[in-house]
Amino acid sequence: MLFETGLFISLYDIVAIAIAQMIGEKIKTANVAKITENMSAEEVYHLQAHPAFKIWVCLMLLCIIILIAVHHCKKAKTKGY
Repeated sequence: MLFETGLFISLYDIVAIAIAQMIGEKIKTANVAKITENMSAEEVYHLQAHPAFKIWVCLMLLCIIILIAVHHCKKAKTKGY
């Protein structure tokens, strides 16, 4: 069980990084196109920021939720509930 969990997290992490990078790049490209000359430096900074890290964190939280649900289902199945 521990080996499968570690393997799942490792593979999920690789996939999550790739997905977060691709989605983050699309979001950043769309946001950069919105920048105008009369925007403040703070607005420009926020539009130029790459959201990949936030997406990756959300995907890893989803991974944890999936693992908890699978563990709970396996535990309930073995107890016969």
